[in-house]
Amino acid sequence: MKRQLLLYIFLLIGLHACDYLPKLGGGGEGGNILQKQEKKNPNYVCDMISNKIHSFSFLMKVNNKQAEHIREETLDTYAANGYNLLWQNEKNNAYSDNIQTLLATLRNAEEQGLNPVNYKVDVMDTLFNQIYQQQKFKEEQVLLNKIDLDLSLTASALAFISDLSNGQLKHKWDIPKSKSNLSQVLISALAKNEVKDVIQQITPKFIGYDGMVKAFNKYKKIKKDGGFPKITTSGLAYNKTNKAAGKLAHYLYLTGDYPDKVEKGVSIKYDKKLKDAVKNFQKRYGISASGSVNNTTLKYLNTPIDETLKLLELNLERYRWLPDDLGERYVFVNIPEFMIKVVEDDKQVLDMRAVVGETSSRTEIFTQPITHIVFSPIWNIPQSISRDDIIKWLDVNPGVLYVGDVLSYYKGKLIEDPYSVDWKAARKDWRNYTFKQQPTEQNSLGDVKFMFPNKYSIYLHDTPAKEYFQNRVRAESAGCVRVAEPVNLAKFLLDDQSSWSTGRIKNAMAGTKQRWAHLTKPVPVYLYYLTAFVDKEGQLNFRPDLYRHDRRQMKKFEL
Repeated sequence: MKRQLLLYIFLLIGLHACDYLPKLGGGGEGGNILQKQEKKNPNYVCDMISNKIHSFSFLMKVNNKQAEHIREETLDTYAANGYNLLWQNEKNNAYSDNIQTLLATLRNAEEQGLNPVNYKVDVMDTLFNQIYQQQKFKEEQVLLNKIDLDLSLTASALAFISDLSNGQLKHKWDIPKSKSNLSQVLISALAKNEVKDVIQQITPKFIGYDGMVKAFNKYKKIKKDGGFPKITTSGLAYNKTNKAAGKLAHYLYLTGDYPDKVEKGVSIKYDKKLKDAVKNFQKRYGISASGSVNNTTLKYLNTPIDETLKLLELNLERYRWLPDDLGERYVFVNIPEFMIKVVEDDKQVLDMRAVVGETSSRTEIFTQPITHIVFSPIWNIPQSISRDDIIKWLDVNPGVLYVGDVLSYYKGKLIEDPYSVDWKAARKDWRNYTFKQQPTEQNSLGDVKFMFPNKYSIYLHDTPAKEYFQNRVRAESAGCVRVAEPVNLAKFLLDDQSSWSTGRIKNAMAGTKQRWAHLTKPVPVYLYYLTAFVDKEGQLNFRPDLYRHDRRQMKKFEL
């Protein structure tokens, strides 16, 4: 019922807009069928455009996962243009150069990891040639087919703009997309005859996106040229010359890890240069860089190239889910990489290791602005941890509270003597007990926490457990993100406040009481998830699917 009402409202708007259309001409009792229809109803063409957009057959022509949205944007586009044709002249054979620009752009959509088939390029190209080159249609059929072509061009352009700027799939990640009016973007592009320029403007600007596009097209060419050779460890040994080493070198030349061109089928020596190439490959995959081809390395070397291309497509899609403008300064946490990257003026100025949530207590994917920093923080221990990891041990030894510098409270009142509490009985009444760890060297938050208020109760913080930063896989937290270089991050966030020198920051972190520092301007932090990305050196990297998001989202591509 709601949908029918909405369509009715759109139809009324469309009919009202038709009042501004110029008449087609003709006059008299004669004329073709179209002219006779127009004589009976001066808004005949306008009605036809509106009705075609509202028809089920229009939806069938829109090969897009958000076809209803594209229909609404198409309707808005023609309503804003008085329901006139956008790409052609109704009365003669004149048409816009933007048609061929758009068709050429859509043909090359695969360069962005998008499928040209989704935009009906061949169908539109055929209809264009039938109308203007072959002049296949006569009288009223000319305008009817012009309308079909115009609607197809508009819908395909809007679908491509939407896919490139917003992504193709719906997702549940808490990353608000910058709101953009697709119809206004297209109308502006057509009015200025700048379709190509506008498409360049809506292409994601996130650092590394262009590199990912280049990597995607590079792997497509490798596939076209026959793909990667299958690598085996048989006969593969350091300082040994054979075809097995030559095959490995050829593979790594294709990926860019080995500097010299190596043809298929040649024998070379597994020397330091090849070993270094293997190490670089391993680093790019986030595995131990030994320089020898172990089972894990072999598995990645022999990953089918079609799987790699699908993974690159998925991560290109994830780039599009990010806002159009991430901010002049922002903090980006790539969860599968276990890294924090700090960006200013589109340049990565800092990067540091991170510890993220383990698989049973994942770090959520979302964005919020960092508003303030708390030095020497008190840790208000979450009730889930209190219930599962604290109260059950206090019946054995309440002294652990003293050891951990933790204060206990019952209904908000401090418990002066933990030994006086029946902690076994407290298990049933656990909701009334709270615990706070004081700002000492043992505090689980370390010496500072970076606050961006959110519904997940997640933040970035220091940690006394520095040893975890040396691990290759760093999924060890209860959901928050631990920061390896908190002083550097604090200095970056407060660098516009001269009163917060590095020395003052360190002193505040070493205190025994909480101190707050408010940012003069909030800085966005993005907790995100890329399993394929291009680093600041321009190298393509891969990481394991820590939380299995790849598997679930790839299934959506197949629907």
